[in-house]
Order: sequence, then structure tokens, then C-alpha cells
Amino acid sequence: MTPHPRSASRNFPLSQLMITVFNFCKSTVRSLVGRGGQGVRFWNIFWFREVPPQAIALFRFLGGGWLTFYWLGFAPHVSLMFSREGIAIPLLPFDPPTLALAWFLYGLFILCLILVTLGLFFRVASAGAFTLAAYHWFLSLNHFGTSFDLLYIFLLLCVALSDADATYSLSMYFKQGSVFAARPVTMFAQRLITVQITMTYFGVAMQKLWLPDFQSGEVLSWSFMGLWATPIAFWTVQHIHSIEIFDWWNFCVKVCEIALPIGLWIKPVQKWAFIGGVLFHIFLVALLGMWWFLAMIATYHLFLDPEKVKLFLENLKRQRGE
Repeated sequence: MTPHPRSASRNFPLSQLMITVFNFCKSTVRSLVGRGGQGVRFWNIFWFREVPPQAIALFRFLGGGWLTFYWLGFAPHVSLMFSREGIAIPLLPFDPPTLALAWFLYGLFILCLILVTLGLFFRVASAGAFTLAAYHWFLSLNHFGTSFDLLYIFLLLCVALSDADATYSLSMYFKQGSVFAARPVTMFAQRLITVQITMTYFGVAMQKLWLPDFQSGEVLSWSFMGLWATPIAFWTVQHIHSIEIFDWWNFCVKVCEIALPIGLWIKPVQKWAFIGGVLFHIFLVALLGMWWFLAMIATYHLFLDPEKVKLFLENLKRQRGE
């Protein structure tokens, strides 16, 4: 006798159903673990793989030189800004130092920056440069609310966490007899810098997209007559009276600040992103005198593969040698 279909379904073994469900769950977990493993590998490669040191060493030299130049500009104002004889109002509860101590700390800071630039006594010098930069910010510079000062401090922290003296440094000269001697480094500090630069551009762009004052070009026209305006900016606003042109410029600024941090990561368009970024900062200097952000240009090569930076610099060295 043929069993009724319903009785057959009732006789379906429960153990077989459990095995089917178990196999399905096992295959799903394996798939997720496999993808997770790929994600972990990508994470490790992105942040921690060993690379040639030329890219981060070049940034150490450029960034250290820039910050030495920037901080030497404070020499005439040490007594006013960093000692108790001036108007220093610390953010933290400590008294401003005496003039003698202020000059000592300022001079020590400049010495640390020079040593970082040269790659000599790098660990101590980079830690000292970061600490003293933060100290001077808490002592006085915090009242100015300038984002570039905080960016400089963060870049010094990244350099202190790196092995940026692994080539093009006096450390390698004294250890291995040549400033061009090199040893591998990890990507961590380089990635920290590139991610921060990306977020800096994005943050400024999001502000301009959201803040009401940046919804028209009027803000640019007033900026060209403001405290930071240059003679070129004054000439521009005197001869261009159409607000539509300023609206268009305002739109272009927003597009640039959104597209630039994306283009810096995309290899086929990196060259154009570099050119666009350089022109953008040149216009900032020419129109608004914002030369402090030129330091961001010195980070652009960190978006390239370190192997490509090494190959380019070695070819450049070989050509100069010929």
C-alpha cells in the first residue's frame, strides 16, 4: 500500500532536517569567516605592511624643515606669547614660565625640529618636538583657534610614531656610512597622515555645504575685502561686481574640496589631484594669504605607493649622478 503523502511528510527524519540546517549554517559561517579573513588581511596590508622608507623620510625632511621655518617666525614674540612677561593665558592650570625659561624651552623646541629634519637622535628629538609643540599650544596658541596649528601637532605625533629616520638621515650615515642606506618601515604613520589629510579636506567641504553663509558667493566677496585679503583679492573685488561670478567660484571651491581628497586616493587621477591641490593652495595664498596650509602639499606623495616613491627618487639620484 502506498503511504499517504501527509504520513510520509510526518515520517521525514528530524535528524536529517537538523543536518541540513547545520550544513547551511556551516557554509554561511565559512563564507563569512573567509570574507572576514580577507578583510583582516586588507586591514593589515593597508596599515601595517613593510614598505621602503623613502616616502616617510622625505616627508620628515620636508615637514621638519617647514615647521622649523614656521616656528622661527615666533622668535620676536617669545616674551609676549610664551612667558609671564606677556599675555600668555594657559589653557591648563599652570603658570607661564619666566622669560629665561620660555627662551630655553623655545630654543629646545627649535633644536628638536632641526634634529628631526636631519634625522639625528630621532626618537628623542621627535618626541621632544611633539611634546613642546603641544606645550606651546596649551600655553598660548590655543586662543587663536587655528586648525593648522593642531594639524602641525598631529603630524609631529605621526612622525614620532614612525621610523622616518630609516633613510635620508644622519642616523643612517653614522650607523651604516651613508645617508642613502635604508631599512624597511611599516605603513602605519604614513597612513595616519593620509587619512588625516583626507578628513581635513572633507571636514572643510562639509562645513561649506552645511553652513548658511557659504550657500552663496557673497562670503567670498566679503573675504576678498577682509583682514586676510591680499592686494590681488582687493583688485579682484574692485573689478568684478557680478555676484553670479562669486557664486560660481564658491561652487568651484566646494567641488574642489570634495573631489580633491577622493582623487588623492585613486591612482589613475592622482596626478591631476596633485596638480589641482597645488593650484588650490596657491590661490589661497594669492587671494587670502593662507600660506600655512601649503604644508599639506608636502603630504601628497604619501598617497602614492612607497615602492613608486622609492623608484622615482632612485631614478632621480641616478640621473643626477650621470
